[in-house]
Amino acid sequence: MRRRTQYRMLVLPVLLGTFSLAAFPGLFESNAIAQAVAAPPPSPFKQKPITLKDKELTEKGIEKTKAIKPDRSDVAPIQQYYSGFLIPLLTQNSPEYVNKARMDISNDIATIEINKNLSPKFNTALIELLKELLVRGADGSVYSPQCRINALVLLGKLNSEVTTTSSKPEAKVQVILLSVLDEKGNDGLLSSALSILARHLKYKGGAAKASVFAVA
Repeated sequence: MRRRTQYRMLVLPVLLGTFSLAAFPGLFESNAIAQAVAAPPPSPFKQKPITLKDKELTEKGIEKTKAIKPDRSDVAPIQQYYSGFLIPLLTQNSPEYVNKARMDISNDIATIEINKNLSPKFNTALIELLKELLVRGADGSVYSPQCRINALVLLGKLNSEVTTTSSKPEAKVQVILLSVLDEKGNDGLLSSALSILARHLKYKGGAAKASVFAVA
């Protein structure tokens, strides 16, 4: 009888602990992300510092969520959240954080592109933020290949017009795509640029079409 009691005393806490972890799967993951964001892993590539943290990050996140609603047209809250959190997150040396940034930005693009008042402002702001990640610094420093490819892919998702049957790619992106064609030593970046350009070339009169044939 004593052995059974001892066995129950040992097993019960383990079972309860397992149940607790299963019931709150995101709790420890969230803590891990928060710790890593506060102290990102070192990287040989450039990284943008994350300036929005803790309470301010939560507040700016709420403001951004409100700003992307269909009846809104103010891009400032979105810019602040992107500049302080999502864009820096895209530069971190961690697949988890890069994936989170890419997914959040992709979702925002899909949500905002149907808002005719906000979409042009958002596209312009996002192009400027992502373009910076593709440029090589004066000292030769660059952001990681993963970061640069993701920035390019996100630029390729931008549309200037969206209808029920088609979507017209954002023409402002074409100049950036063409500049990437001069990049050497990064096949992934070049491949992504060509793939996105192919979509742009489907539209008659595009600047990309004229420029590509001029180069050829």
